[in-house]
Amino acid sequence: MAEKFDNLEEHLEKFIENIRQLGIIVSDFQPSSQAGLNQKLNFMISGLQDIEKCRQQLHEINVPLEVFEYIDQGRNPQLYTKECLERALARNEQVKGKIDTMTVRDNARVTEIPHQRHRQNTQSQQTSSLIKCSQAYLGTLKNVKMPPFKDCHVLQTTFSVNVTLLMINSLFLDTVLNFL
Repeated sequence: MAEKFDNLEEHLEKFIENIRQLGIIVSDFQPSSQAGLNQKLNFMISGLQDIEKCRQQLHEINVPLEVFEYIDQGRNPQLYTKECLERALARNEQVKGKIDTMTVRDNARVTEIPHQRHRQNTQSQQTSSLIKCSQAYLGTLKNVKMPPFKDCHVLQTTFSVNVTLLMINSLFLDTVLNFL
């Protein structure tokens, strides 16, 4: 591939030199230099044909339009390559940072999952223990026979406290079950 470019470069240099010599002949034209002028014009035509042959060999090469804009602005086209590489490097750093962040987050999730399961299991066990205790407590209250409340203020107070505790326990269980 490099030889194709070298060949094109050589033909372009010859063509430019012929144009320079042609300019000298034309600027100081003498009728006696007509044969030299014709020869240089023929060299120029053959040079253009050689350049056309080189162009056909290089048709598969695509040059970004930005390179031509750099040239039109009088800038070095190699700066385009440098700036493209710098942009690619900066973008690569951004993507690497995102990947690193996601890796850290995923690793944290992987290590957190067993702890969450352990906490959920512990909470489930505590909730089932509370439910069993409450059911046992309710079962004991159903079996309690209360005497009439006329003369027995102590039993009435005890019963009221038990009913209040039962209501609190029931509210607590509802809250726990709603939480789960």
